Amino acid sequence: MKTSVFVYTNALLGPVGLFGRNVQPDFEYRIFGEETMNGRATIIIEAEPKPGTAKSKFLYGKTWIDADRGDILKIEWDESRVGRSDIFKQRGKRYGMAPRITIRSEFREEKNGLRFPSEQFLEEAYLDKKGRPFVRSTTRVTYTGFKFFTVEVEIK
Repeated sequence: MKTSVFVYTNALLGPVGLFGRNVQPDFEYRIFGEETMNGRATIIIEAEPKPGTAKSKFLYGKTWIDADRGDILKIEWDESRVGRSDIFKQRGKRYGMAPRITIRSEFREEKNGLRFPSEQFLEEAYLDKKGRPFVRSTTRVTYTGFKFFTVEVEIK
């Protein structure tokens, strides 16, 4: 499926983009809070680029991490890093409202200790002067039917 504004194809790589060894020196991490998600205690970690790091280089936001296992369960991306933000600003100006973009990745599928994306949620909304939202579009991408297999090789 192709959307006119949002790009959601890299959901699988989201955790690596926030916590991969090669990007860790570029981020500041802080505990944002705690929450229960799907019956699991989670710690919410906020990642932001360090001062002086080119913000345009990274996606960043908040991550819900299973407090017991360390699994990444959800990421909410910072809306300031949404690509094509000029489109949302123009629409907001036209509506006389402030854009509010929500992009969330969830990782419920697990195989052999690795988590895979289960859902990507994208919402384009605009807030009126009283803070009430007008939702222009909602896109929910559900990843199902994962096929896991083993490849064996015999060398002769």
